[in-house]
Amino acid sequence: MAGVRLDHLVIAAASLEEGRAWAEDKLGVGPAGGGVHAAMGTHNALWGLGDCYLEVIAVDPDGARPDRPRWFGFDDAEVQSQLAQGPVLITWAVSVDDLDAISPPVECDPPLSLARDDLTWQVVLPRGAALPLGGAWPLTIRWTGGLHPARRLGDQGLGFEGLEISGAGAGAAQRALGAVEGPIRFLPGEGATRLTARIRTADGVIEL
Repeated sequence: MAGVRLDHLVIAAASLEEGRAWAEDKLGVGPAGGGVHAAMGTHNALWGLGDCYLEVIAVDPDGARPDRPRWFGFDDAEVQSQLAQGPVLITWAVSVDDLDAISPPVECDPPLSLARDDLTWQVVLPRGAALPLGGAWPLTIRWTGGLHPARRLGDQGLGFEGLEISGAGAGAAQRALGAVEGPIRFLPGEGATRLTARIRTADGVIEL
């Protein structure tokens, strides 16, 4: 399927302070951007990885609770228990030219329009499944206005080397998405979904 590109990696944390410190320790540099998602009750910090970026995201304690479940499973007891052990690469995101051209393997809500400052975008969120296929199914985004976050973040001396998606959800995600631009490797198998990202830093390539 044409027009499906890796957009960013999503690291979830119990708090943004914890997630930011964890990422800074791993990457060797601090974030170059971030902000608040008022409609979702979350906030984030961002690192540039070249054509894509890394997002650390957490519930915003000062934000209003949204009228729908927060994305990425933040309201799910199992996810909360997982994050109590530390930040985790919980899922990934792709950008597409046409949201209607994607047929998700789970039931989803209609596209939701979001905005922050001059940046506007639409996302497709799952209905009743905070992390479809255990995180193997990505957040699907269509950017509609403003400069893409990766270009805003500039060169931080980091680079994206690849993402490996393995386990029971990998096959279904691969079939539904088709070809994805970027070094993405699907390894269908049994057991829980596992995501492993490789990032080039000043101290060498690390895995998240």
